[in-house]
Amino acid sequence: MINISEVIVELANSGPDISDILIETNAPIMLKTSRGWVQAEGLDIPDWYDLNVFLFDIDPGWEELIRKGAINRPLSLRTRRLRIN
Repeated sequence: MINISEVIVELANSGPDISDILIETNAPIMLKTSRGWVQAEGLDIPDWYDLNVFLFDIDPGWEELIRKGAINRPLSLRTRRLRIN
């Protein structure tokens, strides 16, 4: 199991060059940098369970929000405030 919240905090603290983090099930975690999208190195690939746990922690009704359009809200993770959408 991957703790996606922890992964996001580690990636966000890894350097100022990251502007976006793309997390999808069964795909490598991708980072948007000034050089374009790159694969995050040394991380496991998240599965449906990992993403479900993360999204449920953000909003227990996340599945209904996705059906209507998207999750669009701030998320505070320790020293960072992120936008989830």
